[in-house]
Amino acid sequence: MGQHRDRLWAAAAHAYDKGEQNWLTPEVVDIDRDQAKQRLEQEAWVEYIEQNMVIVTEASIKDAFQKCFPDLAEQNISTSDLRLMSNCLSLAGWLRNGKFNSGSSQNQVRFINPSPVLEQSETNYEFKEKLDATKGTSSLSDNTR
Repeated sequence: MGQHRDRLWAAAAHAYDKGEQNWLTPEVVDIDRDQAKQRLEQEAWVEYIEQNMVIVTEASIKDAFQKCFPDLAEQNISTSDLRLMSNCLSLAGWLRNGKFNSGSSQNQVRFINPSPVLEQSETNYEFKEKLDATKGTSSLSDNTR
């Protein structure tokens, strides 16, 4: 690299003198962000949030723990766990929105889900094969709850 340093600087100075653009356009910045997101390793807790809190509209960090990890006792949640959950809520697309003013979550940070699912489907789409004994053929059917 040291051998080519002078050539690199000369090429950069020449491009600058010609007025070449030396910054990313907004379109390229968007492409860059998309590419970076594809390479980002997602925290495992984000998946728990996306699976367990899909219909929740607002939550505190402790609420998120209760929904995602119902068997975890509150006294076993460390400060670093609270910070990690806060970051994971943000990574999952939740937005910080002040603090709760009343109830059991009073004075706790309030997160809102900008796109909650209004209802969870009660239909189970697992298909089971049924053997029709009289005809000796099989058919597929869905199971609904």
